[in-house]
This record gives sequence, structure tokens and C-alpha cells, in this order.
Amino acid sequence: MNWYKKAQTGEWWIVDGAALYADSNIGDMDHVSYVVDHIQRKYAYDKFANEYVDWDGFKKELALEVFEEKYGQKPTEQYYEKYKKKMEDLYLKKLKDMGITNEEYMIAEGQGDARGYGMKELGWVRVAGNNIQTYTLTSDDLKNIANGLYDINDELGENSDDTFNIEVASSGAFYTGVPYKLINDGSPSQIVQYREVYAKKKNNLKLATRKIVLSPIVYDQLEEIANKMAKGYREWNPEDLQLQSNYPEALEWFLRKKQEEIQ
Repeated sequence: MNWYKKAQTGEWWIVDGAALYADSNIGDMDHVSYVVDHIQRKYAYDKFANEYVDWDGFKKELALEVFEEKYGQKPTEQYYEKYKKKMEDLYLKKLKDMGITNEEYMIAEGQGDARGYGMKELGWVRVAGNNIQTYTLTSDDLKNIANGLYDINDELGENSDDTFNIEVASSGAFYTGVPYKLINDGSPSQIVQYREVYAKKKNNLKLATRKIVLSPIVYDQLEEIANKMAKGYREWNPEDLQLQSNYPEALEWFLRKKQEEIQ
């Protein structure tokens, strides 16, 4: 591992034991954009094998191909611009024939829960500082996490005193202060003692219409976004925008709470 990687903290995806830096405040990609790129490249790979994926260009090319197959000639640019909805129906049908699901299409378009898809469908593990989010927590998951953490920081080892918080999305379990050594041992039973009650009192948000329970990690992320909003911050990365979209009521609660503190 090179010195640059080791010097970074921030956010990562762990993919098959390797770490991908996912902090758009420093790099070009965040957690959301990695998943979007993965899905777009899955269907557009032949045309953009080692390049940036021009997704809009790819969809247009599909529409033109289908149109030509159907009518024996390609439409003019003027026709394409005038009948965009018709062209959209053509490339959507082609994408469906290629096997794209509704969820994949929404994420490829920059909508939907990209991080959730990355964890559940791709088996990726999200890391933010010493916080880890994984969809399941099997022995293989733990070894994958251990390898990825070592890829981030190769000073981790048997005598390391570094600890991590682990959230398991499928069950809602949350483990705090888990030593790296136990993660590396790969035995889920060894970390049961570090499990906390998921619905901590502070994470129960009593909204006007209902009660919502947030994981500690999401709670802290939304609180940070609300603090930035209160200071007039308006330049959001895709991941922050996704959180705002997924938890609008909770974010409103944080903003009211912040306003009460200021008053």
C-alpha cells in the first residue's frame, strides 16, 4: 500500500478485500458515484471499457440503433430532439432486453439508494472513519473487512489497538469498539459482546406523525448536514444529497433542533 493511501482517513468502499477511496471532498468519487459507475459500466462496458461512461450518450446510441432496426434508417438530430419521449421508450426497451432492473436503472440515473444497493446486491462494505456498514456479517464478511481495513492502513495487526464500529444493515445490529484483531479472526461469535441496543434513546426521533429510528451512523451524518445547513452551506456531494432525499422528515427534525439551540 502506498503512503498516500495510508495517510488518508475519510471514506472508503471495501470491494473483495481491496479499498477504494470514496471521499469526493478530496478525490473524484464518493460511495454513490462508485455504484452508479458500476451499474452504468455493467451495461455500457463494450463502448466505454476503460473510459468515463457517457451514460446519456450511450442511451442515445441505443435509441438510434433500435430506431434504425425498426425503420431501416437513423433519425435526424432534429427528429431525436423533437421526439425525445419516443426515443426514451426505445432505449428503455433495449436496456430491459439487456437485463437492467428498475432499481439499477434508477441508480444509473442518479436516483435511488445507491449505497444500499452497493452493500446488499454487490456485497461491498462502506467505511467512514472507524465506522463500518455491511449488509451481512458472516465469517467471510469479517475477513473481507479485515483485508480492506489493512489495505487502508497496513499498520493494523495482531498488536493493534484500533477499534471499529460495525453496523449490519440486514439485521439492524450495531457493534461498537470492536478490536481489529477480532475482525481479522473472522468469527462473528467473538464480537457479540460488543453489540449495542440499536435504538439508542437519542436515535429515536419523535416526529409529528410518527417515530423513526436511525442507526448511529446515519444519525451522526444527518446531524452534520443540519449543522452545515444552519451555517449556510449549500454545496452538497451526491452522498449528502442522497441522505437528504432518503430522510427528509428526520433532517427537518434536526434543523428544528438546531434552530432551538441557536435561539
